Amino acid sequence: MLSSEFWAQYFKVYDVLNSVPTYRELLDAICRELAPSPGSLVLDVGSGTGNLALRLQGLGCQVVAMDFCRQAIECHTTKRRDCCVLLSDLTKGLPFRDAAFDGIVCNNVLYTLSARDQLKAAKEFQRILKPGGRAVVANPRAGWKPTAIYFRNIEYGVRDEGLWVTVKKLLKGIVPTIKMFYYNGKLRKEREYHYFEFEEQRSLLEAGGLVDISDTALVYGDQVLLNSCVKMMSREPGAGVSAEEHSATVAEASFAGAGRKLPLMLFPPSNQDGDEVSAGDGDSSAAPATSV
Repeated sequence: MLSSEFWAQYFKVYDVLNSVPTYRELLDAICRELAPSPGSLVLDVGSGTGNLALRLQGLGCQVVAMDFCRQAIECHTTKRRDCCVLLSDLTKGLPFRDAAFDGIVCNNVLYTLSARDQLKAAKEFQRILKPGGRAVVANPRAGWKPTAIYFRNIEYGVRDEGLWVTVKKLLKGIVPTIKMFYYNGKLRKEREYHYFEFEEQRSLLEAGGLVDISDTALVYGDQVLLNSCVKMMSREPGAGVSAEEHSATVAEASFAGAGRKLPLMLFPPSNQDGDEVSAGDGDSSAAPATSV
C-alpha cells in the first residue's frame, strides 16, 4: 500500500490535470451521468484537490467532500473557502447516517482498495443514498496505460489549437508531466490495488445492492471505466430522510466550510452526543483519494 507521504507529494502536482482535455472530459462525463437537480446534496468520496466537487457546486449542488489526505483537502479549501470537507478513511466505512445523500460521486478511488474493501464501499454507497438517489463511479481499467491518455491529449490539442500551440504547452508542462508519469507508474505496480476488468465494476455495484446500473462507458482516453447506478426506491412509507430533515441538512451543509462544522444531521445518532463534527476530524491513515 502506498504511503501517506506518496499521496501528499502526488497531490502537489495533481492539478496539472486541469489543463488536460481528457481529464476535463472525465469530470464532465461524471456530472452528466449524475444529472443532479439544483440543491441536491452530493457526497464526493475521495475528493482529492476538489476539482469534481467544485464542478458540482457550480451546478448548484450542495457538496460534502471527503478524502483521507490532509494535503489534498488543504489544497481544496484554498480554491473555495465555503467548501464542506471531511478528513475520513473510506476503508473504515462512511461516517454518515442512512439515506443521507441525493447523490454520490467516486472518481478514480475504488481501484486503490482490495476487492473485499471495494464491495464494502459499494454497500456503503447503497446505505447512505436516499431511495432513488444516484451514484457515479469511475476507475481505471485493468492494464490501463498512462501513455494512451497522454497521446490522446496531444491529438485533441493539435485538433483544437494547432500543432505549434500544442508543442508549446507540452514543453511548458514537461516537469509536472514527468512527475505524473512517475507517480502513475508506481500506482500501476502496486500489488495491493485491484483494477477492474471491463464489466467487473458493473458487477461490483450490483453486488452492493444498487440497481439500474448503466452500461460501462470508456472515458479518459478509453482508460477509465464509468458506471452510474441507483438505490432502489423504498416500498416502506416514511423510509429515509424526511423532506424537513433534507431541507435542514442542505441549509446547514451550504454554510459548512473549510475549518467549520459539518451538519450533525448527516451523522448517525451515536455521533451526536457532543459537539458537531469538525471539518478536519477523522482518521487519515489508509484510504486513498482521487489518484489518476
